[in-house]
Amino acid sequence: MRFLLPHLWQIPAPHPTGQGTSYTHVVRDPAGDVHIPARDDEAGAEVGLAHRIQTPWQGEGGSCHLVCAHGLRYLFTGTLLVRRADGRWCAPCLGAHASPRDRADVARSLEMLRDLAPDVAVSGRDGGGEAFEQLAPGAWAQRVDAALDAFLGVVPA
Repeated sequence: MRFLLPHLWQIPAPHPTGQGTSYTHVVRDPAGDVHIPARDDEAGAEVGLAHRIQTPWQGEGGSCHLVCAHGLRYLFTGTLLVRRADGRWCAPCLGAHASPRDRADVARSLEMLRDLAPDVAVSGRDGGGEAFEQLAPGAWAQRVDAALDAFLGVVPA
């Protein structure tokens, strides 16, 4: 178990595909701890006080959750957005065989998360660096826009 912030813990586990690491996260709160599983189908997973965000794309059994605790909004992105070692947030790599529908579902899912304005965003998968980021107001929309542009292949002018 690793402490990311005073009220945020990270519990690593091998990713089911054998590539990388997935994380179960715990937000400690006096009203009761909130457990965000690495996967929705994880045996015995307890979501507790978390609000599950149903997005059109739920790759690899993941989902997104929003937790309000200690006056902060924690967004757990699951496998939809991963924070890389360079600090950028990236959408999943679907590969050349992905259908146009899958690509559209990921784009719509990212757009759904854009306006949530979390104080802390936490990736559910290891991208090679810190799996979380404390955000300034307005920063999350910029992070999601950059990830969406990269996913769609938009090159900034």
